[in-house]
Amino acid sequence: RYYLRALRADRLMDDRPALVEGLNDPECARFLPQVSVTTLAEAGAHVAKRARAWAEESRVSWAVAEPAAREHPVGELAASIM
Repeated sequence: RYYLRALRADRLMDDRPALVEGLNDPECARFLPQVSVTTLAEAGAHVAKRARAWAEESRVSWAVAEPAAREHPVGELAASIM
């Protein structure tokens, strides 16, 4: 089973390493050429950007996570609000 949650980069949960790994996978990069996240700092900026968009109600993103491995999301979903 999986669950959806907001992307995080805090003392309790840090999605940055998974974002760096996942967004540098050739298959992922093929579908997201506009996203460049190669360092933890860039991943932190990505998480902050997604949090701002959520607060502005312009876009929402979720980490797709497994309950037993909450610190390691298995993917990210994003949607624009129409």
